Amino acid sequence: MFSAERIDTLPPAESGSRSVNPNEGEADTEAVGPEAQGPSDEPPEEPVEPFWNRQRATTAVTLAVILLMAAGLRLVGLDWDQGQHLHPDERFITMVETKIQLPSSIDLYFDTARSPLNPYNNDFGSYIYGTLPLFFVRSVADAIQGITQSIAVASDNPIGEFLAHLRQMSSYYEIHLLGRVLSALADLLTICFVFLIGRRLFDTRVGLLAALLAAFTALQIQASHFFTAESTVTLFTAAAFYFALRAAQTGGMRDWAFVGVATGLAVASKITALMFGVVILAAAWAYWYRTRQVDTDERRRRYLVEDLITGLLITGVLVFVVFRVGQPYAFAGPGIFDIGLNPKWVQDLQVWQRFATGEADYPPGHQWAGTTPYVWQFTNMTLWGMGPPFAIVAWVGFMLGIVRLLRAPRTYFLYALPIVWIGLNFLY
Repeated sequence: MFSAERIDTLPPAESGSRSVNPNEGEADTEAVGPEAQGPSDEPPEEPVEPFWNRQRATTAVTLAVILLMAAGLRLVGLDWDQGQHLHPDERFITMVETKIQLPSSIDLYFDTARSPLNPYNNDFGSYIYGTLPLFFVRSVADAIQGITQSIAVASDNPIGEFLAHLRQMSSYYEIHLLGRVLSALADLLTICFVFLIGRRLFDTRVGLLAALLAAFTALQIQASHFFTAESTVTLFTAAAFYFALRAAQTGGMRDWAFVGVATGLAVASKITALMFGVVILAAAWAYWYRTRQVDTDERRRRYLVEDLITGLLITGVLVFVVFRVGQPYAFAGPGIFDIGLNPKWVQDLQVWQRFATGEADYPPGHQWAGTTPYVWQFTNMTLWGMGPPFAIVAWVGFMLGIVRLLRAPRTYFLYALPIVWIGLNFLY
């Protein structure tokens, strides 16, 4: 379980200095042998634990088996609609993907009005999804297509037929399959971060259990079969959450930097990931609480405010920079330093917000009409999103976490991060 020893242990401060022996490098003038040295006052050296031991090997093998089972569930049946493009969001993203083109220069990439990569410049009046997955899939498709077109193989055999598909990877009838493969791979990485989060909050066994439950989560398996942004944003959010836990424990600037990069990638995949800002604030609170209430290091207490401000500034700057690069057409341009928002993109957000709230009528929104708030979400998350086994564990763990945080915040202060994130998503 999550013990006080686990929380209260901080890694040693990083330092570039070392102790210097003033006599180092000088030759001894007296012959010194084992007999002449006498007993040593230094304590015996502790045996160094090998990096690869039996316990770690068992953990690695168990996690690998979980990932293999998860891969089977996610990579089998990718062409489930037999090329009919039955998922409406995926179909639209595929249409955009086949029209956009990689720009010829960095300057053109950031030129919102001229870039051939901008969906608005390719006869699409609206594009509300994040552009990072769109750009990545197109780049991979063009690379595969370019490599395979230079390979001369007859098409009258299975290898030739497979290469023929790869040579058309950026086409309407091929690129969505690549997108589905990359969605599945992103979700496998998410399972790895779920393991790391569980291990950091509790221990290795809990991390493996969490990975196993995630591997069989119905919603994740379903999303892995679609070329949409859900698997990508989930991956980057899970990565940001893991590094937020580390930042809450150590306050290290490197961890805050990773939080910023991962959050920026998540926001560039789907704008709703901006909600993760509350977890960043929760991590800052957890580090402040730990330093003030638990830590005995006076230096950490003395520089607490400065460290927190610096960490949050690093995070905020990197979120913005990564979002600027990953979703360049949210800005008016034409240069990278022209950071005024694109009026077309802002208008797009406002229109879809009205659809989501019901202010404007939109057929896909009819499924929520007449439902009971929160009961509908709870029922669907439990029965269909997670599935009953995972749902029971998740909801019981959520409630138990709240009780423990309220009763013993000095021991369980890190619970604030998952509680805030789960609660916000459910209420939202």
